[in-house]
Amino acid sequence: MYLGIDLGTSSAKLLIVDEAERVQLSATRPLQTHYPRPDWSEQNPSDWVDAVFDTLAELAAEKPHILADVRSIGFSGHMHACLLLDEANEPVRPAILWNDSRAAAIAERLNADYPYLADQLGVLPMAGFTGPKLAWLAENEPETFQRARRLSFPKDYLRFKLVGEHATDPSEAAGSWLFDEQNRKWSQPAIEACGARQLTFPKVCESASVAGVLHLELASRWNMRDDVQVVVGAGDVAAGAAGVGAVSPRKGLISIGTSAQLLTSHTAYAPNTLQTVHAFCHVLEGVWFNMAAVLNGASALGAVARWTGHAERMGAMLETVEAHYTGPCDVLALPYLAGERTPHNDATARAAFIGMSAETRAHHLAQAMMEAIAFSLADGLEVLGGGGKSPTSFILIGGGARSPFWAQMIANILGVVLETSDVSEMGPSFGAARLARCAFQTSITLEHFKPPVARHRFVPDAQLHAAYQPRLEIFRSLYRSLKPEFAKLASSGP
Repeated sequence: MYLGIDLGTSSAKLLIVDEAERVQLSATRPLQTHYPRPDWSEQNPSDWVDAVFDTLAELAAEKPHILADVRSIGFSGHMHACLLLDEANEPVRPAILWNDSRAAAIAERLNADYPYLADQLGVLPMAGFTGPKLAWLAENEPETFQRARRLSFPKDYLRFKLVGEHATDPSEAAGSWLFDEQNRKWSQPAIEACGARQLTFPKVCESASVAGVLHLELASRWNMRDDVQVVVGAGDVAAGAAGVGAVSPRKGLISIGTSAQLLTSHTAYAPNTLQTVHAFCHVLEGVWFNMAAVLNGASALGAVARWTGHAERMGAMLETVEAHYTGPCDVLALPYLAGERTPHNDATARAAFIGMSAETRAHHLAQAMMEAIAFSLADGLEVLGGGGKSPTSFILIGGGARSPFWAQMIANILGVVLETSDVSEMGPSFGAARLARCAFQTSITLEHFKPPVARHRFVPDAQLHAAYQPRLEIFRSLYRSLKPEFAKLASSGP
């Protein structure tokens, strides 16, 4: 048996699979996030430890035979956090999370002062990344910062509690804006730019490498073997991709949740920071992934449901759209309720509907927004690049995977084959369990991260793909035309 632990923002999930990767047990424990000020987001690291330890204690009482068969443990966790430890390896303050934007002004300053670092680090400096948060703490909490001796990350701190060794992996380090991704080592220029020279940074080990053996006291407490291998693990995006087999350049990943992401893997480091593509190290040595971050995914469609009185009847709304569907909608939408990241990096962009008439109905608005989200995905796909061949197909996960009608629409607009599988909704915990299985392999290859058998395939309709291309060009033209007006609206105040 192999245990995957995913430390998410809202919950910790534990998943145990057997040798054939069949799920034998899963459990979830909620986590609390604190918001001490507007735009701040923090968690207490002790809550992570308590959530996982308490869950394992319950499983030991309820399913002792399953835990007793676990041979290794793998990890995944939310990325970009800032966790500082003192000399005793205790947190000096709560961890600052990925969705905390207090360092926005500092990120802009770092971008202006150190533009040459972006391609080395794979990403532009943004408020959500670890480096700008370190700079903010150095300036705004100097006494706390001076007590800090070591940087850690959520999953790595949890793993430290299990084995007593500090380490991280390249995918986690790559999300910090402190890591030289081409050479897979910490970037001293970035560390100095963020004022963090005093800190000890964790040793960087590949995701599938063994960090240590589970403490004997914990193994005894949870009725586990005395030789349980603990694997380093990966950040949640990389682990999620590993779980569904999006590690090979032949297989891409599209995730549609509140926001959306597109991911393609490459055997050469190929950053594209000018168009706000995130380049990160993957779970395999010598593999990187480029990711387009689309800020408005299913949340934009949910907004239309609220506006049209379908907030509690999303499924019914989609059924109505499908019943009336004949091709591209006459109404065209821009989905930018929360600005946009890739490719525009425009926080002022906003949503809009164009082409409404007296005959426009709720289902037209819903279809227009579904198409707009797919157009945003097309924008992201266009700039992903990576210097290699495009994937032959993309695995679709998240909310978009639950609606065959929407999945087919996305395939038609993007002109790519989409696939869903039975593991599409398991998330990073399944990838963490896959990494745990690697503890007993002499070499790790793409064969260890094969895509699961596809449950559904959505092949683009050539006629509809052609019909959507003029609409896509209008979509792009509308954004270019409205971009200066969005900025004016933002500067004019409420």
